[in-house]
Amino acid sequence: MSESTPLCSETVLQGLLAMVADADGAFAMSQLDMALARWPTDARLHFLRASLLAEAQRFGEAVTAFAAALAHDPELHIARFQLGLLLLSSNHTEAALRVWAPLDALDPTDPLLLFRRGLSALIGDRYAEAIDLLRQGINRNEAFPPLNRDIQGVIDRV
Repeated sequence: MSESTPLCSETVLQGLLAMVADADGAFAMSQLDMALARWPTDARLHFLRASLLAEAQRFGEAVTAFAAALAHDPELHIARFQLGLLLLSSNHTEAALRVWAPLDALDPTDPLLLFRRGLSALIGDRYAEAIDLLRQGINRNEAFPPLNRDIQGVIDRV
């Protein structure tokens, strides 16, 4: 693949995903940094980097990396949702709601929209509605299984 190609190939991306799942955080981060040096506009790589940073509890850097992912691809809805979730968990409620606002354009049955609506209901102390929407999101979410575990954790704390 050419150095000027703006996106890494699906094969490279899948290899990075497998490596991130199996490698220690420092090695995975170094591999992602090398990939980003080659494909600096690939939002998916910024998203993976942000996810690793959040997992390492480097939240400020994770926010920056999620924002970079969205700057390169505003339609990368999972990055938008995760950025909002990180902001919400850092007590930046208004910022989270602003970040999530474009998710309102998704199909009403989209799990990310259901999760956003559920968390918004939770912010508004509408607990039964929140739990119902979050459970609907879990039931419909097949694209991002690890997110279901996080959302179930939210439900368990309500």
